[in-house]
Amino acid sequence: MKVLQKKRTVKYTLNDIPLEQESGRRHLPVVMCLLVFLFILVLAAATSLNGALNKWQHLNGQKKITIEIIQDEKKPVDLNKITQLLPKIKGIASFEIISNDKVLLLLKPWLSDTNNIKDLKLPILIDVNLDQKDTFNTAEAERLLKEITPSVRLESHAKWQQNITTLTSSVRIISYSVMGFILLAILIIVSVTTRASLNIHKSTIDTLRLMGARNRYISSYFQNSSFYLCLKGGILGLLLALPTIAFF
Repeated sequence: MKVLQKKRTVKYTLNDIPLEQESGRRHLPVVMCLLVFLFILVLAAATSLNGALNKWQHLNGQKKITIEIIQDEKKPVDLNKITQLLPKIKGIASFEIISNDKVLLLLKPWLSDTNNIKDLKLPILIDVNLDQKDTFNTAEAERLLKEITPSVRLESHAKWQQNITTLTSSVRIISYSVMGFILLAILIIVSVTTRASLNIHKSTIDTLRLMGARNRYISSYFQNSSFYLCLKGGILGLLLALPTIAFF
């Protein structure tokens, strides 16, 4: 009769490995906090830029021009003739004469005190909305307006809107690139820290292998330790980033 001998299983534990005493692991939550903080700030900036870009693209869809008329005391501008001519020009849907108060409001960001220029002859600005379905000939419109007053100039909004759209797109690409570098830095830091821990405790790991511990079990212990440290730093970085974004 064969006696079945039960195999004795060796109990082993990794709780005695002093991972928390390593200088690299002690500073890992702080590093992760800073990286996550920067990542969330850049993400918020990129999201805001996306909203701004969509707004500029929407404005580009609304075709507009501005008619600027320089006032001359010797040759007063006949504004009635201009207002009668504008509806007759092909491609113009509507227009609005901007008051002096609105012009001063536009100049206020560049001039701290606009009271000194109230007595000056400010240019007459007419905001014109173009018809989306009709074509507008800028040169022909400028020629007709100059027959009434030679000191007229047409400025298309599409030029500076296109420049702003290009600038916003470039900044958005840079933001996404920075986010990618931050994620890459996080992966490299975690990998290097884990690899360093494995090298430091190599003798302990060899002993555990002789006792029957498998590589998957050993590696999972180091991975879980790195995960919890990164999670701790990431949550702290998130808690710091949210009020910062709300403040700005």
